[in-house]
Order: sequence, then structure tokens, then C-alpha cells
Amino acid sequence: EAGRGQDDQRAFLMRINALMSAFDEAVALAGPLVHKSHAVGGVYVVLGVGLEENHHLTGERIAALCNLALHMQEIATSIVKENGCSPLGHKELRMRIGIARGKVAAGLGGAQENRFMFVGGAVAEAARLKRRG
Repeated sequence: EAGRGQDDQRAFLMRINALMSAFDEAVALAGPLVHKSHAVGGVYVVLGVGLEENHHLTGERIAALCNLALHMQEIATSIVKENGCSPLGHKELRMRIGIARGKVAAGLGGAQENRFMFVGGAVAEAARLKRRG
């Protein structure tokens, strides 16, 4: 029985890796209009780049984000069907997708392990969306 827990953990990590890798591929295919910020815990954050700077492209970039969100839902559904369960072992995968617009600033943070970070009102709104569900 002791090995079963490790097998379950390995299976979980393999399912999460498949999901996150598929999301990463979807973001890459979405092109330069979107950028993966980070994936921590159960949160996968994607940003539309330059929405405020190029007003004539704003609609196109928002459409790219919306299309990506729909594609990510399709990916999650197909992974659940392929594996017979979600990464957590449930029969379904519940996702929340929030789209917010606003200004952000980006930069590197950390002395030992630099991490690219985004801050600003839109990032705070995304955090509120996550908390509220």
C-alpha cells in the first residue's frame, strides 16, 4: 500500500504535466498577442500584450485571448476524456476563466532566482477573480 500513494502522486503529476504542456502549446500557437505569465498551484495566467499601446489592435488581441480561453476549455475536456479523469482524479475538470483589461508593468524580481513578474490593477483584478470564483 505504501507504493500506491507514490503511484497516485506520479499519475497526478503526469496528468498535470499533460494539461500544463497542452496549455503552453496553445499559448505558443496563439502567437505574439498573448504571453504566459505563470502557472502556480491551480492557476494558469495568460496576458494580452500591448493592449493599451496599439488601440487599433485591441479588438484583435482581446479576440485572441477569448479564443485561447475557449481552446483551453477544449484541451481540458479532451484530457479528461483521454485519461478518464481530471488531474485530481475526478470525473470532470472544473475551470474558471476570467478576462480583465487594464494596465500592468513587468520586470524581473528576486536576487537569487529571478522571476519575471507582472504588477498592476489588472493583475489585482485577476487575483480578485480567482478568490471569488
